[in-house]
Amino acid sequence: AVFLLKRNRCELEKLGKSILAKIKKTYIDKYQIELVKSKVEAGSGSLPTEKISSMAITFSSTSLKPTELSLLFRMASFPILGYIHGNKFRIDLKAIPDDLAELCSQIFNEVLF
Repeated sequence: AVFLLKRNRCELEKLGKSILAKIKKTYIDKYQIELVKSKVEAGSGSLPTEKISSMAITFSSTSLKPTELSLLFRMASFPILGYIHGNKFRIDLKAIPDDLAELCSQIFNEVLF
C-alpha cells in the first residue's frame, strides 16, 4: 500500500481526469463534481505525523447532503470510502489504485442519479 502514497500530484491528476472522463456530464453538473488539490495525513492512527500532497474528487449537491452522498458510495456494489470536509463529500485519489479507475467511473455512474 506504500506505493499508493508515493504517487505525485501529477499522476493523481491524470488518474482523476481519467475517472471523470467517463462520468455522465449531467452528474458532473448536478453534483458539482470537481478535481481539486488536497492533502492527506499519514502516520500513526489518530496522531498523523505528515501531510502529503494529493488530489481529490469533490461532490456538492443541493439535493443530497454530504452524509447522504457518503452513504450512497459506501453502499455501492463496490464500496468507495471518502470523507466530508468543507460541506463537500471527497474521495481522495491517494486511496484509489490506478487499475481501479474504470471501476470507480462505473460506481460513480451507478450511485449518482
